[in-house]
Amino acid sequence: AHAAIDVTFPINANHSLEIRVDGRYERRWTDFLQAAARPGYYEFTRSGIALTWSWQDRLQVSALARVDTLNLSLGNVITSPDGSRSEFPWFYPAGEIRYMFIPGSTLRLFGGMTPGGRLCSGGVCRDVPPFQGALLELVLRI
Repeated sequence: AHAAIDVTFPINANHSLEIRVDGRYERRWTDFLQAAARPGYYEFTRSGIALTWSWQDRLQVSALARVDTLNLSLGNVITSPDGSRSEFPWFYPAGEIRYMFIPGSTLRLFGGMTPGGRLCSGGVCRDVPPFQGALLELVLRI
């Protein structure tokens, strides 16, 4: 089951506020390509909320929070350099600032955590590693 709600509120001619909530509950058969796959079904939740303030179409400031239990349902653990092991977190807070300085070209600063995992869009899937930290990204379009 998947659901998404996206609502934007105009504040005045230059400012707006957007709230996006999405949720997914999935039940899947174990992926036989995973190294430690055990046959059977597993269930997990991937949900999130984003609150974004925008100034014109130039500046966006977002507060984000995600809940992801995929790694917990698969029994995955994190092994630290010192050899200690712990479960993956299930809560992933983050924040983002994005500035478009010319049409199509942006500067983006992201800080926080993302769960990673398999992301699919338009029939194409890719595996993304978990991330924790800060990221500065410059996108130039010609």
